[in-house]
Amino acid sequence: MFPGRRFSSPILLLSLALLAAPLTLRADKVFLKSGEVVTGSIIEETPDLVRIQVLRGTIKDKRVINRISIDRIEKTTPEDVEREACLPLKTTPDGLPVKGYEERLKAVNDFLTKYPSSKSLAEIQAIRDSLNGELEKVKSGQTRFRGNWLSPEQQTIHSLNLEAYTALRIMRQATAGRNFLGALRQFELIEKIYPGTFAYPAAVNDAKSLLPAYGRSLTQELEYARYEAAQNKKGLDALSVSARAAAQQEIDAAAARYKALVDAEKAKKITWLSVDLKSELSINDAIARVRKEMERVGKLDAAALEEQAKAFYDAGELVLAGKLTEAKTALSAAAAFKNGAKLSSAKPTGSTASSTERPSILVYLQQQLDDKVQKKAAEAKLAEAEAQAQKTGAATGAKPAETPTVSGDDALNALVMQRTASAPAPEKGKPDGASKPTKPTPSSSAQKPATKPSSTSGQPASTQRPTPAPVAAIPKKPSSPFPIIVGAIAVCLVGATTFLFIQEKKKQQGDG
Repeated sequence: MFPGRRFSSPILLLSLALLAAPLTLRADKVFLKSGEVVTGSIIEETPDLVRIQVLRGTIKDKRVINRISIDRIEKTTPEDVEREACLPLKTTPDGLPVKGYEERLKAVNDFLTKYPSSKSLAEIQAIRDSLNGELEKVKSGQTRFRGNWLSPEQQTIHSLNLEAYTALRIMRQATAGRNFLGALRQFELIEKIYPGTFAYPAAVNDAKSLLPAYGRSLTQELEYARYEAAQNKKGLDALSVSARAAAQQEIDAAAARYKALVDAEKAKKITWLSVDLKSELSINDAIARVRKEMERVGKLDAAALEEQAKAFYDAGELVLAGKLTEAKTALSAAAAFKNGAKLSSAKPTGSTASSTERPSILVYLQQQLDDKVQKKAAEAKLAEAEAQAQKTGAATGAKPAETPTVSGDDALNALVMQRTASAPAPEKGKPDGASKPTKPTPSSSAQKPATKPSSTSGQPASTQRPTPAPVAAIPKKPSSPFPIIVGAIAVCLVGATTFLFIQEKKKQQGDG
């Protein structure tokens, strides 16, 4: 098997996947008198020996131990295995979404349901309570970043840090899958857009181990490409002239496709170009690029970059707290950090939503600071204007103008007067109002007009509305109820006097 060769057999790939999969055994422990502890799965016990299956790397092996050399044995149960699986769930990664918490809680709740009398009940319940508490925070809009829970306002001020950590996770996933080219492209993105964030020094440290791994992979590919080129040359020489020409044409077409791909990547200003693993020239170019990058990245001070990221983070917290003078000083100090990243102070042009162009963390925090300063200045001007208005009012004794009120009767009379004024004047010889229509005679009603009647409005006379008669003005009611009350009292007095007079008269007649 040639080093670095790519395999295409499904059976071989499946075998490799099974070998790479993590194997686990029940964690029985055999404590020997020598102090050694053998961990594995006990598969047989006799009065004289114990046979235990152990795991050596990815290979299962069996070991036989004499009883005379055994001090004690601790066996695990299915409950112990499931408990061990639940313990790591307490430690949650930053940015874990709601679904991630729900999956962890399901595993924990399944254990509590299955083993309600477990000796680890309190421990697993504590994990459940911790997960539930964090889940409530996530549902309320908070997110965890570097062990701290950020409010929505903090997430806004530290949005570039959160974005950068997402890019870092993608880089690490690509590295774990041995997609070295994809990981390095992600590192290039972090270095271009997110210097000054916490993800940048972490990505630098990752790149210092990623680059040598990519270099070793390319070296293996180079050896295989040379071997494959020699085999292809022998194969071409054995072909007929026409077959050799067809094969060479196919090789040239593949080379043209690769060149078009690389040209497109160069147009996008991608540093880490795709590699033609059949071309020694392409692989050698990639190896040279890796060596040059290793030299450059090796000079980066990850510790200083971490300190600079912390300085920018603290400056953002000062902006959020409204300590603007301190924030301005801290921001300037972070930008001029020794051995830190050189940050652009230019604002991006064009739409940032459709491209990878973003403002640097320096520009972003400066924008947030400027917005706070402008808002504070506007609030101060408003407060000053209000204070001046109150001071002027107190000096002059002026009261705010009152809006005049109109009674319902006044409004009704005004409407009537308006309609009266807009109504047409009555004709001479007719009373002020609509005249009563005369009843047509039979002879006149039987006659048909010779011509169609017309009107000034352009509509038939039968459809014209009669002019409304003017409405007489309603006398205005007294605005005060005093005259009515006085009149009512007078009527009562007159009535009472009359009643007393009549009673007195009847009494006199009775006496007589």
